[in-house]
Amino acid sequence: MNYRLYFAVPTFSLDESDYFPMTDNYYYWIPLMEYFLKGSDTIEIHLWYDEKQAIEEIIYLSNLTEIPMEQKLTRYKGNLTPKIIDYILRNNVTTNGRLKWFSIFLSKDGQSIFSSEHWGTEFFAHFVNKNDISFIKSVMPKDTNFHKL
Repeated sequence: MNYRLYFAVPTFSLDESDYFPMTDNYYYWIPLMEYFLKGSDTIEIHLWYDEKQAIEEIIYLSNLTEIPMEQKLTRYKGNLTPKIIDYILRNNVTTNGRLKWFSIFLSKDGQSIFSSEHWGTEFFAHFVNKNDISFIKSVMPKDTNFHKL
């Protein structure tokens, strides 16, 4: 049986005037992304317009296509390549310890598989089985909130 799973880690903000959700440590993020990147062929990354360095890196390092949006967000979408996967897994936090990307969406053959949202603090896994859920729970912080749909 397959499930849809929403899960979120508790967050805090360094600056009360500019709420930027973060966690104490993103140790869970790389194994989680590796797990879902393996079954994906397409990536979509959402960034806020003021995240200039992350935008410049995406443009320089990838073949992703920019898809402008009306809000202050921009999207980059394209096929996953080894270079993009390496970049996502090896260069994922800023100098102040925050995750670089507002949202990452993974899909295969046009079907959504997984998303990491709100700077790696909220997640949605589509069509996961009990083994997938066991793996996810094994890498996530103990106080993660899980909701099967």
